[in-house]
Amino acid sequence: KYKSYAQFREISEEDITKLFFYEVSELKKKEPYFILLAKIGEEVIGLLSFHYLSWDSKHFGMKMGRIKHILGNINPEMDLKAKESLIQSALREFKEMNIKHITCRIPVDDFNTVYVLGQAGFYLADTIIEYYFDFRKQEIPQISHQCELRLYQDSDYEMVKNGSKEIFKEYIGRFHRDPYLDPKKCDELYEQWMLNSCRGLADDCIVA
Repeated sequence: KYKSYAQFREISEEDITKLFFYEVSELKKKEPYFILLAKIGEEVIGLLSFHYLSWDSKHFGMKMGRIKHILGNINPEMDLKAKESLIQSALREFKEMNIKHITCRIPVDDFNTVYVLGQAGFYLADTIIEYYFDFRKQEIPQISHQCELRLYQDSDYEMVKNGSKEIFKEYIGRFHRDPYLDPKKCDELYEQWMLNSCRGLADDCIVA
């Protein structure tokens, strides 16, 4: 239920499962990483995966990581206990690795995961609402505007570099909401994210 893109009914379970195994295989490129399983006998009823965030760690000056998956809901009666044991085991691993900051993104209706993360000392830093547009059902609406819109060009770099400070001024995201992160470093992160997006991190950037 909580694998990536599982909310899209148009995507087959088989394709979503293939994507999940691809995501797991990609973790091997983000060392250090680990994958924990919760089992009853030989039956796997829960999974947690984690990887190190090298760029974030360097930027903020402390070891940081991300829990990529917390999956379960296979055995409803044991799901809460399974996720409790996965989180507690992960916390022991983090301590061994000297990881100081862990990020995790979860679906809002995965109540067991929400509960166990809160009990373990995690705190809410942000919420995300995702929209998608189905080209099969409707056309892109035409909106009148006075902007010139075009794809980013290399000659725009200095403009973006100078403008990014103002674009993100007083912007409050999950980094700024985090009481344990330096606000100045958070400002710099968004500026760098904008520049990196223009230099290949994103598929395309549109300049207005």
